[in-house]
Amino acid sequence: MYEFATDISSTATSSTRGIVAMDEQPSPQNIIEYHSMTTAGNAIDFGDLLDGVGAAGFFSSATRAVRVGGVTSYPGTFTNRIDFITIATAGNAQEYGDLVSTTRRGLMSGGNATRGIVAGGATPTYTATQTTIDFVTIDSTGNTSSFGDLSSASSLNGSSQIGSATRGIFGPIGSNSPSLQNRIDFITIASTGDSTDFGDLSSTRGNTLNASNSVRGVFTGGTPNQTPNFITIASTGDATDFGDFNIPIQESGGASSPIRGIFVTGSPNSHDHLEAFEFATLGNGRRFGDLTTPRNHNCSASNCHGGLG
Repeated sequence: MYEFATDISSTATSSTRGIVAMDEQPSPQNIIEYHSMTTAGNAIDFGDLLDGVGAAGFFSSATRAVRVGGVTSYPGTFTNRIDFITIATAGNAQEYGDLVSTTRRGLMSGGNATRGIVAGGATPTYTATQTTIDFVTIDSTGNTSSFGDLSSASSLNGSSQIGSATRGIFGPIGSNSPSLQNRIDFITIASTGDSTDFGDLSSTRGNTLNASNSVRGVFTGGTPNQTPNFITIASTGDATDFGDFNIPIQESGGASSPIRGIFVTGSPNSHDHLEAFEFATLGNGRRFGDLTTPRNHNCSASNCHGGLG
């Protein structure tokens, strides 16, 4: 039986929000929900994306969350559209620009208060084929610009970010491709260039759920191995075992605050509740609340994640 998470004193304020959006199966959905990052409770309807979409890139600053690309008609119609929401104000998404490198789904995400990053992805099928890294300046609007390349073609079927204000972390490299890897890559967000080897996860896996504060990044779930791992973002090196989560899961997202990460979990194809853990504690996840509707291939962001300080 779950132990429900309770409010924990945090450097995050009561206005900090986690955002959950998108669904790919059985058909792409445009629903956006939000929840508190500090107090346990259920998610609330926020508004709608411009498209019904799944497996898109999703990153955020303290003010905006931005959706990039994804699949708009299951199983094979992809989009290059970018839209955004203002996190503090519930409402529908607005037009931002276009992903100009190539239309794709399954993008990895990252960024800090200034830049949003998407990397890798799959096109024209569901197999990871892309190494391209693109970026935007989050608080403006417009099309993406080229940043560099990942070490190998990679994708994730649920997007969430790991990183600090200086580093973006992408992993596991490969992920949704036929050749799974345990490699982790990183970039320096303020510059441009190809990713660099960070270290390895404890096992080869794909489609993990990821979250971080500015110090630790956590990878959990995925297939075929579900063991939670963590890294210290400012260093490089291999990941270490973290703890356990109540329901093994893949193809979903996680939101982060300075204190905790909150993953969207549930049965393999029906992700309908929120599970919280604390970054400083090598321990187990706890039930935090429920979504308004089950999801698959969903994405998460927040206005207080590790890339914001």
